[in-house]
Amino acid sequence: FVNYHPLPLRHGMTAGELLQWLVRERGLNAELEVVRMRGYRRDMLFSDTGLAWSAPSPNLKRPEQALLYPAIALLEGTNVSVGRGTADAFAVIGAPFIDGVKLSAALREQQLPGVQISATHFTPRVGPYARRRIPGVRFALEDPHAFLAAPLGLALLKSMAGLYPTEWDASRLDRMLAHATTLAGLRAQTPTLELIAGWQAELETFEKSRSDVLLY
Repeated sequence: FVNYHPLPLRHGMTAGELLQWLVRERGLNAELEVVRMRGYRRDMLFSDTGLAWSAPSPNLKRPEQALLYPAIALLEGTNVSVGRGTADAFAVIGAPFIDGVKLSAALREQQLPGVQISATHFTPRVGPYARRRIPGVRFALEDPHAFLAAPLGLALLKSMAGLYPTEWDASRLDRMLAHATTLAGLRAQTPTLELIAGWQAELETFEKSRSDVLLY
């Protein structure tokens, strides 16, 4: 359900393009017609379109949350709250054992583009630590176009592993990050740039495979 088909965290396709690609890649017998949008450019984020946001999930109330989701959701399945049941789901993470000041400082040291990171407290209504006020970290996009989900996700996972090697239960991390080489590198505290470099051949293959379904 989580990883229906191998994809980058952000694949850069519209829903129609993605569907055309999946039909071909999965060898599906489907009669498919995709209607092109007027006025759309590939460099647009949703906030650039002037359209009203309609939440695709109860926990994605703002476009900013949808952009943060691919990075922050990597923690789901571990013993960390990602803010479900708050107005800031996927814009905060927290747990009783987290020191928000230390974790936010560790993340800021990695000079992640486009995102502000600060210590916070919040009370999730559901999920781990429901109805408990817990410490954690808040993420705010200052430049959505410069923001990259994969480096933030890697930085967050590496920082959690480095600061909380015994408290953080990452035993189910492979369900969200389905990439064995990256998982091994995270556990070995491999530098982030080396982890990213390890994806490049796969990304190039993916970009070639999607080139003939891009409509814009």
